[in-house]
Amino acid sequence: MIRGGIVSRRKASVETTAISANLIYAGPASGAAAPPSFRSLVNADFPATLSPSIKNIDLSDLSNGYVPYKSSGGLANSPLYTNGLKVGIGTTDPYGIFQIHQTTSVGISLRRTGGEVIFQFVGDGGVNYLAMDTTTNNLYIGGSPAGIGSEYPTMAVGAHIGNVGIGTATPGGASTIGSKVLSIANGTEPVGGRDGQVSLFSKDVSSSAELFVMDEAGNKTQLSPHPTDFLDTLPVADRPFPWAYHSENEYLGKRIKVDLAGLVAAVEQLTGKKFMFVEDIPQRSWDEDQEAQRLAREKEIQNALQQIADLEQKIEAEEDEDKKQELIKQKESIVVPEPYVKKDPPKWIKDRIVITKEATA
Repeated sequence: MIRGGIVSRRKASVETTAISANLIYAGPASGAAAPPSFRSLVNADFPATLSPSIKNIDLSDLSNGYVPYKSSGGLANSPLYTNGLKVGIGTTDPYGIFQIHQTTSVGISLRRTGGEVIFQFVGDGGVNYLAMDTTTNNLYIGGSPAGIGSEYPTMAVGAHIGNVGIGTATPGGASTIGSKVLSIANGTEPVGGRDGQVSLFSKDVSSSAELFVMDEAGNKTQLSPHPTDFLDTLPVADRPFPWAYHSENEYLGKRIKVDLAGLVAAVEQLTGKKFMFVEDIPQRSWDEDQEAQRLAREKEIQNALQQIADLEQKIEAEEDEDKKQELIKQKESIVVPEPYVKKDPPKWIKDRIVITKEATA
């Protein structure tokens, strides 16, 4: 400005106003014309002619971490959640890199077009449970997820040594674990033959598990030829290692047992020929093997109790009620095994162990 030959300068002042985040500077989204202003983005800002249409997007309905999907009302949270490092379906706190959590019976189910189940996970007390126990490298089918190693599953498969257990979580033997072994636990004895089928099963005979086979005609024959209840009644003389044939048929209403060791001994006496050859091998200690089984069961008990203790700590510290209830369910599903009660050897073995010790004394 020139005033009386004197030039004066004034600094222009600009007033600024703080603007909230996530606003746009635009005219009205609808209605009459008006000067532009800072405002939030709304659905009307998106033209309906876009293809594919992204109209009716309400970002306020979305939660952090959830992958959205298109619904009839716009975008909505899907069950898929990620924190950038882990992914969960049905959970916002995945245990591993990827976890699926389902509150209904079936967690994962893969089926053919016809509906046949190819592969299925079932949790929350379901019986069709599949799990890999990293402590034993066993694949367990059936049983309780939290009870692995303590509750007996339908089947256990040893991944690294090839053992398979039916009704037992510890296939392969006791003090020395074998490899590529099929172990069958005692269960419910089958009744009645079935067309085109034979059945193998384990049955308790005088406190000793024995292997049986049932054929289509209903004949149940003991394959392990040592029916304890029968051998215990036989004399020790001429039978250093007794064995017998045992079979039964419910349709005939008959059971047969044959003292094969005694039969061979009698034939030898009549003919003067040798048919039975018994030789010595390194002798194991029955008591030591029983102690090994007791210690193994004690370890299972301690593992189960430790799982319970760990879950109790998590339950105490958990503030979210839903997560706390889930932890309580896991705790309640753990089965603590009963202590192992040592067994005496069958009488027919015990009598011969005593004779062997007396002979070598």
